[in-house]
Amino acid sequence: MAERSRVRRRKIENSLERELATGMIVSREVLQNVSQIWDPELIKVQFVQTIGHWCLEYFDRYDKAPGQQIEQIYQSYVRKGLEEDIADPLDDFLREISEEYEKADKLNSAYLVDRIEERFRQKALENLIEDMQADITNDDVSGAETRMLDYRRPNRQTTQGTDVFNDKEAIWAAYERATTPLFKYPGYFGRLINKQLVRGGLVFFIGRAKIGKTWELMELAFRAARARNNVAFFSIGDMEEGEMLLRIGARLTGRSHDKDYCDGMWMPVQDCKSNQDDTCDLVERTCDIGLDDAKHPDETPKGYTPCTACADCNFKKYKGAHWYKWRDPVKPLDKRDQYKAGKKFMGRFKGKQFRLFSHPNGTINSRDIEDQLNALEYYEGWVPDVVVIDYADLLDALPGDEHQKPRDQRNNNMKRLRRIGQERHCLVCSATQSDTAGQDIWMLTRKNFNEDKRLLDHVTALFSLNQNAEEKAQGVLRAGTILLRNGSFDERALATILSCREAGKPHLSSYKYIYPPKKNKKETK
Repeated sequence: MAERSRVRRRKIENSLERELATGMIVSREVLQNVSQIWDPELIKVQFVQTIGHWCLEYFDRYDKAPGQQIEQIYQSYVRKGLEEDIADPLDDFLREISEEYEKADKLNSAYLVDRIEERFRQKALENLIEDMQADITNDDVSGAETRMLDYRRPNRQTTQGTDVFNDKEAIWAAYERATTPLFKYPGYFGRLINKQLVRGGLVFFIGRAKIGKTWELMELAFRAARARNNVAFFSIGDMEEGEMLLRIGARLTGRSHDKDYCDGMWMPVQDCKSNQDDTCDLVERTCDIGLDDAKHPDETPKGYTPCTACADCNFKKYKGAHWYKWRDPVKPLDKRDQYKAGKKFMGRFKGKQFRLFSHPNGTINSRDIEDQLNALEYYEGWVPDVVVIDYADLLDALPGDEHQKPRDQRNNNMKRLRRIGQERHCLVCSATQSDTAGQDIWMLTRKNFNEDKRLLDHVTALFSLNQNAEEKAQGVLRAGTILLRNGSFDERALATILSCREAGKPHLSSYKYIYPPKKNKKETK
């Protein structure tokens, strides 16, 4: 057992060092930080020592990461007689990471550097202890004491504060992290949320019971995975693993496993009000007739087609609306088709994974989530870019909080979720349920929290999910912005999201909603 543990540890150490080599090749941020603590004696894999030396030389000379230039550097050293025991594994490694040059924006540079610094400190201590033990064995106590006194731990210069006007590296890094979303949504909803989908963020949805919070969180996780991010999805009591897998299969293929949802159906599509009432005079318009007061898709005039020609280029002209298109009957999804679709989906994203963790209601808290992420990193070297929790209200109390009030238990879980995103430099997303008043209100506001408003203290962005009975029948959901920690917003600017959950499509497209004259108008029963 001990031998297997040592083998596993060597494997993880080597995996981290390979990540370091990749980071030094593609990321200037990694090079800038690692250059402060670099010591080849702390690296076990010989070819990683070599790559690190080359990358630091290149960085000193050109002030950037070598990227694809590393292959030319390698070839130049081969011509100079690079030793085969270094050249061969180097050649294999460079072939393996050839696709990573274009994915530098997906590298979690800050967290990688944190892990490398911790690993260097650990290895430096191991070397110190080994050398001191050798001195003691040789009766050289003075030598051991001298080593201890001379020891300086590998440590980046992060304790002296930041020179806010002259620290170019800090300024550049701040802009890169603040303006680079890990993934994006299309349409108007993308304009509301995309800038918030960054590392270190804590993004929440709020909605009434059964409005589709799980669907929205799953869509977010799916888009994150499609953008080549590692995704950890924690389902903690709202749905079982099997149900989640069936939903993911429907999202992948556009087909449900339930034959009742595989008949022909009308699906909502984005359109323009000026196209529908035939008042559009733009030459870009793709239709030349209106709907002629049609109220149902069966009444659609022959030749009418929805038009969004100006949706992305002429915001003043475009007036968001929706109509329908017919989807022919499809074959129900089966396990083989879902498995093939999943393999094809992830086959494009070498090394990235979408992992689902299912737990019964009330059996996991935010510390347990952190422990699982630590275990994945230690045993497999796997680090998520996006962590999704479905949903935060179902988290159990933290150890020691059992006798506190429920609202205080939730607040402590929220603080830890925020810490997970900050320490791991990842995006954390979840949802919360609105209060009783939010069940029939037209639009949720910051007044509709379920018991504890301290959620506002921790999230970096909060979006409402709104829907009445008529909209549900039409496949329409309204999303609004309740809070942004960074950036201005208009609470009246809503995104109309078109969906067809029967076909596994919770987000077909979105457009700006024209706000009604009265706020929070209750539905007419």
